[in-house]
Amino acid sequence: MTNNQNPEPSEHPLPPGVKKYLKTYSIRDAVGIKYSQEVSELACRESQAKAGSPAYLGSYPHAVTSVLQSLTEQQREELEGLAHTWNREGPPESQKKK
Repeated sequence: MTNNQNPEPSEHPLPPGVKKYLKTYSIRDAVGIKYSQEVSELACRESQAKAGSPAYLGSYPHAVTSVLQSLTEQQREELEGLAHTWNREGPPESQKKK
């Protein structure tokens, strides 16, 4: 096999030089989507800035972590299952449009 050949045939072959990227969802992605309002409000409070501003974006990962840590074990397990489902079947249509 040469470098130009794919190991498996593809249903939709890509043109030469084009790479296909696949998003892998984690529990943090699920928190950011399912608890988006809580995460956004916390990021705004912590950064004392409007959503979308550089300060807000800087505080967003910490807000996701804080919300994640506040969840029960059962809620975390549900979110892990959701991320697993999204990795297998793709995200919901509402998320694809973003």
